[in-house]
Amino acid sequence: MTTNYKLFLFFVLTAATISAQEIKKMSLSDAVSIAISKSNEALLADLKIETAQFELATVKNNLYPNLKLSGQYLRLNEPTLDGALLGNGSSGGTRPEVSSLLLGQANLTMPLFQGFRLRNNVTISDHFLKSQTYQTAHIKEQIALRVTELFARLYQANQTQKLFEDNLKSAKQREKDFSNAVENGLLAKNDLLKAQLQSSTIELGLASALKNAALINFQLVNLMQLPDNTIIDIDIETIKNETAASQLMQFDGNRNDFEALNYQQKAAETAIKLAKANYFPAVNLVVGYIA
Repeated sequence: MTTNYKLFLFFVLTAATISAQEIKKMSLSDAVSIAISKSNEALLADLKIETAQFELATVKNNLYPNLKLSGQYLRLNEPTLDGALLGNGSSGGTRPEVSSLLLGQANLTMPLFQGFRLRNNVTISDHFLKSQTYQTAHIKEQIALRVTELFARLYQANQTQKLFEDNLKSAKQREKDFSNAVENGLLAKNDLLKAQLQSSTIELGLASALKNAALINFQLVNLMQLPDNTIIDIDIETIKNETAASQLMQFDGNRNDFEALNYQQKAAETAIKLAKANYFPAVNLVVGYIA
């Protein structure tokens, strides 16, 4: 009774685990699209592009005049003022009533010549932006290739699993036939032991294939940022009908990693020019007004 209860509990837990898993049918192009838009590497690369855009906009703002407005307000309740500037009591004049003071100031600073510092700063930021753009494209290409490789490995693992399952059915049937033959005295027991050993070997291979498929599935799910309980069901028919252009990112003949390095080199060359700008003076036009 206890053994039957344990077996029943095992099957119940196994069924609950299978029902908790979400099977998602997916083609290769869908997986690539999800990975290059939701993976952590792709999101980080897009964030670096946005950061480079903001840095370029900040550097460009230095090319424009800088206007500063400031004000100050002072108030004195019931002041007692006395002095020659305000007049004396014998003159018969009235003193002005001063109870508040308001000051306004405006300063305008315009760069006239900075030794080409501003222009070189803008050029460096622009090169960094282009370099990051090509680097992001290269990262997404690598993600697409990784998804393609994992898809191929998962399909191979699934096919290997099916092969082991079919072989295991045949081996179990062969083991059953040998067992009946041994009971009837038609076959030696050693042949039955060999059949049982073969079944155990196939079961071990099946367990290894299941483990390999689960590991690859986890890598795919983690790469695409899907729920952990997702099971990828490869839509092989859709993949067969897809063209190579739809499965992978478009290739325009350029190496994005080389282009990224090229703009990094240009940024370094411009940085040398920026360092030489310290030999030149800086001239600014400053205009101020106080009221």
